[in-house]
Amino acid sequence: MKKEQMKVCMLTTSFPRWKGDPSTPFVYGICKRLVKKGIKVDVVAPHDIDTKKFENIDGINIYRFQYFFPRSLQKVAYGSGGIPENLKKGFFVKIQLPFFMIFFFLKALKVSKDSDVINAQWAPSGIVANLIKKLRQKKVVLYIHGASIFVNYARWIVKSAIVNADFILFNSSYTKDKTLEICTPKKLEIIPWGINTEKYSPNVKFGSIRKKYKIPKESPLIFCLGRLVERKGFDILIRAMNAVEQNAIVIIGGEGPKKEEWKNLAENLNLKNRIIFAGGIPGKELPYYYKDCDIFILPAIIDTKGDTEGLGIVILEAMATGKPVIGSAVGGIVDIIDDGKNGYLVKQKNPDDITDKINYLIKAPSVREALGIAGRKKIENQFSWDKVVERTIDVYAQVLEK
Repeated sequence: MKKEQMKVCMLTTSFPRWKGDPSTPFVYGICKRLVKKGIKVDVVAPHDIDTKKFENIDGINIYRFQYFFPRSLQKVAYGSGGIPENLKKGFFVKIQLPFFMIFFFLKALKVSKDSDVINAQWAPSGIVANLIKKLRQKKVVLYIHGASIFVNYARWIVKSAIVNADFILFNSSYTKDKTLEICTPKKLEIIPWGINTEKYSPNVKFGSIRKKYKIPKESPLIFCLGRLVERKGFDILIRAMNAVEQNAIVIIGGEGPKKEEWKNLAENLNLKNRIIFAGGIPGKELPYYYKDCDIFILPAIIDTKGDTEGLGIVILEAMATGKPVIGSAVGGIVDIIDDGKNGYLVKQKNPDDITDKINYLIKAPSVREALGIAGRKKIENQFSWDKVVERTIDVYAQVLEK
């Protein structure tokens, strides 16, 4: 089948609700670029209070399913922690989950009628996709991002979604290896998400981030970004700042359930004036944060449930912008950072290691520059959207040949 004739139905439990929405921009990214390659893409995603039930954005047909009434009470999807964190908020959210899955299935069944391939994102979407596969003999490609394989109570759901799909894609070697511990897919490949190398680039003009937060030019600026949840390890960075150069400033971008706890930690350590909690950052402003910082860090950890970083998209964005990066040697981060060549790996949960690396980079601008150049080169060679999309289309072609 020629790719221009191919029709893909993308099932996802999260999708940008409007242009610029920071919710899973990588899912939007692959859809947008598939459309540019001539492939028809229909997306089925959860409805939210301010979203339309149907719209076309950049050639992508987006069908959103409402799963609870009135719509203002829908609580399963979206939010700062996504579905796993939302389900912790109480019984009212949990009782919505069966309705979520039922209406997801009904909408997907209708939308995927004429599709050649169903591409599911995350295990719940895989369950829906495999049900449709049995009813309509569709081919299913399932993308495993990482988080779902660490949730013990959902292991049987994840396993079922994986073994029944025709092809499994992984975002990193770590996610692949952890999956192989619980089951064996029919066919698999590692295809990380791509990075927009024009949006995130050393050529991006400087923004006004320092001006916005009144950060002096002489103060080293450290940036980190992500959901404020345990596995991001931002509390380890906060503790590390006790021994970092006294004029260095940290900006922590993102929202999440740990925000107040970590703000209190910074205050208790007398770091309130050196650590800025920026909250959610609009997608259009993100390049300026990367551009204005001197060092980017993701101090991720393996949390108490065994969950950790499946890949580390934010590290890729920082590298694409030409910035030196520091990341913990956990999960998929080790697929990205070549220690000492395009960044530094540190031991997880080790504030002293983080302190040492930050202080060294602050004092070595030439090293920061060299790491940034090497990081940008790796993104161009391995993580550009052009390469990712072509590899994904090849997978679609493989499953359709059977």
